[in-house]
This record gives sequence, structure tokens and C-alpha cells, in this order.
Amino acid sequence: MQLYERDFYAWTQEQAALLRSGQLERLDRVHLAEEIEALGRQERRELVNRLGILLGHLLKWQFQPHLRGKSWRATLSEQRRQIQRLLKESPSLKPELAAALAEAYQDGILLVVKETPLAEDDLPAECPYTLEQVVNLGFYPGMRTAQRALLALEKCRLLQPDRESWVVQTNLSPKSCNQSFGRADTSRPRSLSLLMPTH
Repeated sequence: MQLYERDFYAWTQEQAALLRSGQLERLDRVHLAEEIEALGRQERRELVNRLGILLGHLLKWQFQPHLRGKSWRATLSEQRRQIQRLLKESPSLKPELAAALAEAYQDGILLVVKETPLAEDDLPAECPYTLEQVVNLGFYPGMRTAQRALLALEKCRLLQPDRESWVVQTNLSPKSCNQSFGRADTSRPRSLSLLMPTH
């Protein structure tokens, strides 16, 4: 029985030492190649798993509005940030996003069915959200545009008197901020001008 089968941890240490010392002819190339490929599959599985949790909570947010709260919002933010971090660390996963989203949606449906009174027939058969919406930190299905904008501003601490501060904190250009929110006379986003008092 090979060391790979007897003691996997010891095998990893041996292979690492052989690589560092340049003794390539002694490497267990077959098992080493398999383990490297498995690491790649593990990264994709993590992407699908996180998308599944994210989609499940987006569905709960949309179809159970009376139960919306800080916990669901925190889960949505956490999964989105972890997905962004995963894609930053492994950019080659980006072409897999569309397929991963379709695969993960079924996991999201199962999560909703398991954790709520909703049945599978109560939910859309296909993912109702675009990829851009799914990963957008400010997107919450079923919420009005002004409410989403207010939530995004509050979360990012953007309620500042000058435009430059909230432009910088959202990582948006002044042009895109104008297009997204507009400008009111109070230098606040126009979509929020009816929701916030002027001073």
C-alpha cells in the first residue's frame, strides 16, 4: 500500500518537500495531478454552495416579506462578499458563473422548501434574478427602488452632505452615481429626497 493510501497528510508533506528540493523524478505524479484537479473542483463547489444559500435567501426575502429582518440581510451580504472574494482569488471561475447559477438555483429552492412553509410549486421554476442582481450588494427583491437605495446608503454610511463622499464610498464614478440616483438640491440622491428631511 502506497503512502498516499496509508497516510494522506504524510504524503502531502513528502510531496511538498520533494517539490521544494527539486526532486521531481520522485514525485507521485498521478496522485498529485488528481489532488490538484480536486482542489479546482472544490473551489467550484464552494461557488455553487454559496450561490445556493444566497438564492435561497433572496427567494425567502421576496416571498416572505413579513419575515424580513437583520439576519436575512446579513446572510445576503455575507454570501455576496464571500462570492466576490472567491472570484477575486480565482478569476477563472467567472466563466462558470452562469452554469453555477442555474445549478445553485435548485439548491436555493430546496433551502426554501426545507426552512419555510412554501412548496416548490410556490416558487419560480427558473431563477427570476439576473446574475448582476444576485451579486449586487444593494439588490433586495420585492423592495421599491427608493427603499433599496436608502438601504444601500445607510449600510455604506453614505448619508453625507457632499456628493464626493458617497461617490468614493460606493466605488462609483460621479457620472454613474448621477445616473443611478440623480442629484437633488440638497446634494443628496434625488430618489431619496422625499424620504429624508432637508436641513
